Amino acid sequence: MDLKDIELLETEISDTKELTQSKSLSTHKHITLVQVYFVAKDDAFLYLCENLILHEGDHVYVSGKMKDNIGIVVDVRHQFKVRPSKYERVIAKVDTKLQGEFYISNRFLLSFDRASLGKEKISQWFFSPQGEEPYISTYVPAPFPLDDLSQFPIQTARLERGIQYYKERRIVYLCIDDIYGYAIVQGSEYYEIEFVYRNKMIEDISCSCYCDGHCKHEFALLLELQNMVKMLPGEFGKEYNNSKYLAVIDKEVVWHMSIRWASKGSISFRSETEAIMVN
Repeated sequence: MDLKDIELLETEISDTKELTQSKSLSTHKHITLVQVYFVAKDDAFLYLCENLILHEGDHVYVSGKMKDNIGIVVDVRHQFKVRPSKYERVIAKVDTKLQGEFYISNRFLLSFDRASLGKEKISQWFFSPQGEEPYISTYVPAPFPLDDLSQFPIQTARLERGIQYYKERRIVYLCIDDIYGYAIVQGSEYYEIEFVYRNKMIEDISCSCYCDGHCKHEFALLLELQNMVKMLPGEFGKEYNNSKYLAVIDKEVVWHMSIRWASKGSISFRSETEAIMVN
């Protein structure tokens, strides 16, 4: 073997080392293996997570069979050896942190601050970012007064089911931002309702369910909205008039999404009639 052969051999060894390192998962510093628990399934599964910093208690959405269900991170592994093609991915982390002033009204927490219980934040608690395409509705009823729902064009059977839904407390979130309204109703799944509330009149109400025409979810919302509008002037007239904004959410939802799994923060009860302070 001459000197030329020795130099070639060293080059081949060097190239082999570089190739080995390029295939090593240890170079991927922003990948974790996380175990996600799904309440709806009462089971946990492993997912790869890339470029998201996750901790136990975080709420996430994933790809694959559980893509429409929100999950809770119960374990995060930083050292592992897996074949990436065998795993689905964590696709989104949900913002479950609440901060601001909240008022109690029966089963709801109320906020008059757009930054506290905004539609964009809360909708993530119920709907996956890879959900269905936006719906189209051509049902546009003539405006009708909120205090006279007899003018709402709905079939009797659906009206009766809407009353039952209202009694069963199916409205989990409601928001009025100036004249624009948005709500989330629990049926066989969660549905979104959009509407316009202007001069005590309801305009252009529509639900994301598959019902042909107006539905029980809309009627249940209208009954809940009636109560809210009657309650506001006497109890929270000043707050609502100053902000022209109201958001209400079921207290049980807040517990399961924002408080139960929280590892730090504080809640201050100032008095029986004043706000809860959350930090």
